[in-house]
Amino acid sequence: MSIPVSVEVADENFLRQHSDFLKTLPKLTHFTQPEIDAIAIIYFKFLREFGVKREQMDRSQFRAFFHSTFQISDDFIIDRAFLFLDKGLTPFVTLETWIKTLSLFLRGTLEEKMKYCFFVYDLGGNGRLKRNDIIRLLRKCFIYEKDEDVELMVKEFADILVRKLDVDGDGEISYEDFSESVKKQRELLQCFGRCLPDLLSTVDFMQTFTSDLPI
Repeated sequence: MSIPVSVEVADENFLRQHSDFLKTLPKLTHFTQPEIDAIAIIYFKFLREFGVKREQMDRSQFRAFFHSTFQISDDFIIDRAFLFLDKGLTPFVTLETWIKTLSLFLRGTLEEKMKYCFFVYDLGGNGRLKRNDIIRLLRKCFIYEKDEDVELMVKEFADILVRKLDVDGDGEISYEDFSESVKKQRELLQCFGRCLPDLLSTVDFMQTFTSDLPI
């Protein structure tokens, strides 16, 4: 059951303008039609709050949304997320990307989330997580200063994770290695850095547009 979002005349016009498109999204997302309409209004209100006259969110607004709503503050991770979600083809987050992003974050299947997280972590874009890339990601998980002890700890932690996730023992982590490991131990999903909202942030945001909340 959706929760009515405060609707103004401008919001109604926005929904009317995008009505045909919005009706295609229940089959492509994990949302009902009333939820999609409510999320579209939130998108429009977000733009108005920033004083944007166009009808698309830019990357700085996308980062601000991540920061304020999901407490994900690493801009490097957010930019990797943006690349996955919109393929880097435009500097803007379209309404479609916005809704599909929230579908993934709030109700995505484990498979969808594994593919997303692995892409974010796959810095080389070749389907393999290498030790140096893992070290680079893990540095962001620490209050990092150029300290030999911290650097040693990061490298030791990287070696532990490689040994834990490298199912086929080839010294690198493929998507098959990653997914097999995560299915056995779900806390490994974001072991290289947080790129999904936690449960509290998820529930807080979902309460603004639906009563169908995660347990």
